[in-house]
Amino acid sequence: SLYPGPVVAVCLSPPAEEWAQSAPSSPLAHIPALAVVDRLRAGQALRVFMRALEIASRSFTELRLQVDRPEVVVRPRVSSVAMFDMPSVELMKGVGEAAMLEKLGELRACFGLRGTLRRLLT
Repeated sequence: SLYPGPVVAVCLSPPAEEWAQSAPSSPLAHIPALAVVDRLRAGQALRVFMRALEIASRSFTELRLQVDRPEVVVRPRVSSVAMFDMPSVELMKGVGEAAMLEKLGELRACFGLRGTLRRLLT
């Protein structure tokens, strides 16, 4: 590890057990002039390609978490936000705050005296 202190990872993908619940939307469906193409073979191929990229990206993220082993992993619930969506800043702020509050106990344990002593002794 490059940093001797506690490492907190913020992961924007859901845990692996939730992957089947979040299928990406097609980018073509968001553009009115191209929505008809979305239903053609080219659109279907693009959807399959996008899903493959998403699976590869999520797998790589999970592998990095296993290799780097951060002390705390924070996962804001953002899987409902698609690539071409423009969510409000307030919504994203609320989602981030909720995720941090959910992990507050783990964060306090890592940055507190007991966590510091544990890191020094190992």
